[in-house]
Amino acid sequence: MDDSRYQKWMMPLIYVQGFDMWFYEILNGLARMDAKLVAEDHWMTSFPEGVSRGDSDREKDHYTYSYLWVLGGYELIRTIWQQLNEGKHPHAKTFRKLVEDFKKVRMPLAKLESPRKLKGNLPIARVAIARPEGVCWILSNKLVVSRIELSDLLIKALNKIGEVRNIKQVRRKNIFDEIDTGQSEH
Repeated sequence: MDDSRYQKWMMPLIYVQGFDMWFYEILNGLARMDAKLVAEDHWMTSFPEGVSRGDSDREKDHYTYSYLWVLGGYELIRTIWQQLNEGKHPHAKTFRKLVEDFKKVRMPLAKLESPRKLKGNLPIARVAIARPEGVCWILSNKLVVSRIELSDLLIKALNKIGEVRNIKQVRRKNIFDEIDTGQSEH
């Protein structure tokens, strides 16, 4: 795991707790996975082009985990965007843009088809290794998106939320708020 990468997630981990206590757990899992994927990206890009890495299972796992990270990240940001939008939060537009950025990759990965809105895209996203970024997806002859790029955008957007003091304005009612503990307040 790339510890310096994981450190970049510390403040966003604090900020998401203002939405729902479970967001911390979800984002922490994505953050740890991101830090591990960055370490694997370093390994994958350390070999000269055309030289076999000699561990095809490790490569396949890395591609698959990168794919799953995008799917998980998309669902988290989509949910955050919905809550920000409902609360008329000043950074709702930032998250709407982030949803669209993730969707460019998520749609061809999840549905194995090109987004209808994006003309000229390949029928499916083609995985590749870009240097120095690591895993990326070729979406068209003109559009390549790396996983690290999406991850950086997510970190930046979550840090923007932290700039707003009244994060409680978007806090959703927690399921445990509804549970009667049976303890009297006397």
